[in-house]
Amino acid sequence: MDATFAEALARSLNGIPRGRVATCSTIARALGDVRAARAVATWLREHPETLEAHRVVRLDGRPVLDASTARLQKEGVPIAAGRVEHSRFVDTLPDVPFLGPLREEQRRHPSQVIEEDAGPIRSVTGIDIAYRGDAAYAAAATLEVETFRTVAVASVRTMVGFPYIPGYLAFREMPGIEAAVRRLPKRPEAIMIDGHGRLHPALFGVACHAGVRLDIPTVGVAKHPLAGRVDSTQDKGTGAHP
Repeated sequence: MDATFAEALARSLNGIPRGRVATCSTIARALGDVRAARAVATWLREHPETLEAHRVVRLDGRPVLDASTARLQKEGVPIAAGRVEHSRFVDTLPDVPFLGPLREEQRRHPSQVIEEDAGPIRSVTGIDIAYRGDAAYAAAATLEVETFRTVAVASVRTMVGFPYIPGYLAFREMPGIEAAVRRLPKRPEAIMIDGHGRLHPALFGVACHAGVRLDIPTVGVAKHPLAGRVDSTQDKGTGAHP
């Protein structure tokens, strides 16, 4: 990844002409994926100093940043009842090659995933990451499979420059995951992480990404479906629901 999210966003915002505004969805499409729209809004609220951020509005015309009204009016943008007229919206922005190349990277690697078990394991390592501002706190804990006894724990703080965008979690979390693994006294036999594996638009979610990158068997334990639909039909043999 040659450019950071902040750099790619800055290039996109620079394409909004003076006297005009753009929605987060329009900016996200310019970055390569409309699913980044919420990330654009969140990033600007957390980094209000971003240049030209005052020209970003919601779909209803309200500026994403509350302090943008005066600057927009100074640029000749009419605002009524706190909303910019839709005639001032730009329909498109120049493409910024950011998310597109990342998705292509994901599509190149599914064939590298090994789905056959290498054999029994004696321990498994769980890794999760929490965030506060631009800081990521990764924690890893290794447990014995038979006894559930904790045999190793490691934690690390890293800085994060990639927001949460559905389908691109690996590019946000891999630095923390790798750092936590390096802090462990022994290389994990297997890893469990909060995220998807094969159930991903490119068949290469964060669990696959981690497994291939680290060359360690990895299981994704996600909380919500990212792609596809779950068949909720009850299993006649076990009576279980998926």
